[in-house]
Amino acid sequence: METPKSIGQVLESTIESENKKKLIAAAVMEQWKLYVPTDIQERIQKKYYYNGKIFVKTSCAACRSELFYIKYELIKNIKDALGTVDIHDIIFLY
Repeated sequence: METPKSIGQVLESTIESENKKKLIAAAVMEQWKLYVPTDIQERIQKKYYYNGKIFVKTSCAACRSELFYIKYELIKNIKDALGTVDIHDIIFLY
């Protein structure tokens, strides 16, 4: 039988897990900047990575179309650059 963890150990592992998620999200967004054209980046109101998906909000239909067109290439490039990071999809928010 496994010995129970102390509150300190539980908190420490939770904090480490949350910090790791934040670092992964930051790394994904840094790679995003490398692969998305600057003119499109300027028209994006909000973007974030959560649970294997990149969420992007833009009111520019042309930008959304361009991103949709290069969506799978973006996913592949970011995954290749970061190795073990799992990205399933890019979701467009309106």
